[in-house]
Amino acid sequence: DTGNTASDILKVSTSSACLPGQTLVVWTFPTGSSATNPAFTAGTKAANVTTALASTNTASPSIETNVGSPAPSWSGQGFSGGAYFQFQVDTSKYSNVTISFDHVQTTQNWNVSAVTVSSSPDGSTFTSNGSSSLTSSPQNSSFNTSAGSTYFRISATGAQNNNARFAIDNVTFSGCLEPS
Repeated sequence: DTGNTASDILKVSTSSACLPGQTLVVWTFPTGSSATNPAFTAGTKAANVTTALASTNTASPSIETNVGSPAPSWSGQGFSGGAYFQFQVDTSKYSNVTISFDHVQTTQNWNVSAVTVSSSPDGSTFTSNGSSSLTSSPQNSSFNTSAGSTYFRISATGAQNNNARFAIDNVTFSGCLEPS
């Protein structure tokens, strides 16, 4: 025995689980919204979401006052050339982020078509998050996104030409709020 002693306090705690089903931000594209950079719907952005931006590279983007669930919605064309609607959302405080939205074809210039979602942590390299059929009847789709993603693109496949239009509405980002 050396005669030396030591003591310490062991604190045992459990990690609290995240709070699921929390809305990060919503876009409903009310009349008067910008057709190129629409703002999120007032009162829908969580206080801990620092960035919530929308943009598009579609040709002839517009706020469609007669299409939506309910109308209006955001539409564009140019999907045979790789057009998309893009959202930049701060997801840093959340896990299991999901994007859900309504979508519908607004012209008949489509073959068998699908709406697609992809995500990226930096806005340059995108990973596919899946696809859903795109028809002339309004539908809602939800996609789980890549961990840590902050850029999201909604696009479509099956356009016969660059005049093929489709619209999106009620774009909602939700997730599991992580404990701080």
